[in-house]
Amino acid sequence: MITIYTDGAAKGNPGIAGWGVFIQFDKKEYIMSGNIGHSTNNIAEMSAVLEALKKVTDKKRIIKIHTDSTYVQKGITEWRKGWERKAFKGVKNSELWKTIFTEVDKHKSVEVFHVKAHNGNYGNEIADELASDAAMGIEVKFRLK
Repeated sequence: MITIYTDGAAKGNPGIAGWGVFIQFDKKEYIMSGNIGHSTNNIAEMSAVLEALKKVTDKKRIIKIHTDSTYVQKGITEWRKGWERKAFKGVKNSELWKTIFTEVDKHKSVEVFHVKAHNGNYGNEIADELASDAAMGIEVKFRLK
C-alpha cells in the first residue's frame, strides 16, 4: 500500500499557487512540490493529486490519498460518474479532471479520504508546508524526506 498526502495553496485566490505531496511506502517517506504560477487553490489541490499519481510507477499497489480538499475528494469518489455521463458539460477544470481520472484508471486501486486541515495530521501538515513554500517559489523535486 502507498499512502499519499496532498495539498494545494494559493497566495490570494486566484494568486500564485503551489502544490505539495508527501508519500509513504516501504517504510520510506518522500516529498515533492511545485509552483504552478497564477492559479486557484482548487487547481493547486488537483495538481498535487495528479503529480502524486504520476510519480507512483507501481500500478499494482493500493493507493490511499489523503486530502483536505472536499472538492478533490468528492470529485474523484462521488461526482466523476455524473460528470462523465454529461460529458463534463459545465464542469469547472474539466480538462484537468479528465487527466486526473486517466491517471487514477492506470492504478489497481485508488481510494481518496478527506482529512481536516491544520489539525495536527502529520502527513497533511507536511503537504501543507510544501504547498505553501512552493507557492512562494520554494520547490522540492521528488526526494527522500
